[in-house]
Amino acid sequence: MKIITEHLWLRPINDSDKDKLKKWRNSYKEYFFSDDGKEISDEKHNRWFKRYTSLPPGTDQMFIAIKVGTTEEIGTIALYDINIDERMAVLGRVLILQQYQGHNYAQEMVNAIRDLAFNTMRLHRLIVEADLMNTKAQHIYFTSGFKTIGQRFIPATKYLFRIVIILEMLNPDHDLRKPLRIESYDEDSDKHGYESQCDNIK
Repeated sequence: MKIITEHLWLRPINDSDKDKLKKWRNSYKEYFFSDDGKEISDEKHNRWFKRYTSLPPGTDQMFIAIKVGTTEEIGTIALYDINIDERMAVLGRVLILQQYQGHNYAQEMVNAIRDLAFNTMRLHRLIVEADLMNTKAQHIYFTSGFKTIGQRFIPATKYLFRIVIILEMLNPDHDLRKPLRIESYDEDSDKHGYESQCDNIK
């Protein structure tokens, strides 16, 4: 299964992406909301990947975005912490490689995952987080239809905190009478997900 947008197609990540994801994660480690900006080790990455591949189907869907008509991979996005009973999920891990930033790709990716959640999976509520200082990311989420509902504080050092705003979007076409539908994947694709949010939209 893949998602097509105007300029991109999004495919589920698989085992062959393991080392690449670690490299990208470490290249943009300062943008992750956890791990205090530290580089992720092989041991930790392998442990995460093993746990990730054992997640129940339909609880975490992470994608790599590729420019249409090319093999150029530009970054990642995910829909995770999917709660079937509550019909909600978190949109995040939006990572755009530096050479592809500034081309509106993040907006296309966010809109595509929003549509997947609401139109295909029939979820009711999406949550996303953004650094308070990252107005570019906030603008993208606002454009997609998210609204600010709160904030949280993440320790940056012993005396400093990082402020993260929490945004929410409700499905305007939500109908509890309709069953939840989880997208099926190609049999050679695995379901994976990072443990922490990423906010490197520029």
